Amino acid sequence: MGRDKKKKAKYNAEWRKANKEKIAEHNAEYRKANKEKIAEYYKANKEKIAEYNAEYQKVNKEKLAKYNAEWRKANKEKIAEHNAEYRKANKEKIAEHNAEYRKANKEKINLKRAEYRKANKEKIAEYYKANKEKIDEYNAEYLKNNIVNLTDPYVKRLIVNELNFKRKNIPQELIELKRVQVKVIRLIKSKIK
Repeated sequence: MGRDKKKKAKYNAEWRKANKEKIAEHNAEYRKANKEKIAEYYKANKEKIAEYNAEYQKVNKEKLAKYNAEWRKANKEKIAEHNAEYRKANKEKIAEHNAEYRKANKEKINLKRAEYRKANKEKIAEYYKANKEKIDEYNAEYLKNNIVNLTDPYVKRLIVNELNFKRKNIPQELIELKRVQVKVIRLIKSKIK
């Protein structure tokens, strides 16, 4: 009896290996036809599935790492396309997250940048030399964006120019007040025209 089970398991494993595409196609069709049923099952067994997945990932850490690395290598274009679509669809969410991260990790970021610049002076100089036009275009677009959206760096610059403050000494409340003032001036100018 035990020999038959082993024989059958071996046969099944070989069959699955030889029919990967057929199985994937069948599974895709099943998932498409049974979306609601699958969603209900996942909803009803959320904790059980999470436990199973956590245990599986723990036991198969190396196997999964190897598989994921191979998959990423084989699907670079697909990943890049997906990431580009995500960034396009979630610009505000990403910008908000990045702003929060930068605010919470200002010192860490500045330290890393300083270390990188110190270690890569020649590389940076070469890049700037080779991409001057591209950098000038980016800087012009960046400045335009700052002016239109009244970003903190732009508003700080206005305060520094008008009041001779040091950037680091400008409180957020003053930035907000200056932003409101500029908006009011812009509104008045637009009404006069």
